Amino acid sequence: MKLLRERPDELMARDVVVITDTNPEPLSDLRRKLRPRNFMLVLINKEGTVNVRKPFPLDVREVSRSIDKMPIRQREIREEKARAAEG
Repeated sequence: MKLLRERPDELMARDVVVITDTNPEPLSDLRRKLRPRNFMLVLINKEGTVNVRKPFPLDVREVSRSIDKMPIRQREIREEKARAAEG
């Protein structure tokens, strides 16, 4: 969590929602779906598809880069540039 607190503005710009689940019991719907073993970082896109699974933490820069490669984010970037050019 400390790594994600470093640059919250970058995460907010990408609509990141951080969910922390440190209690393996009771088995939640999320745990059933993701089946984590020990630590796991998961990036899920806005459509609900798992795009990245890592057994180790990532810093904000690495999370941002992973998100920026996703098709939905690529579309958002193009739309932001188009709005800026119009404006």
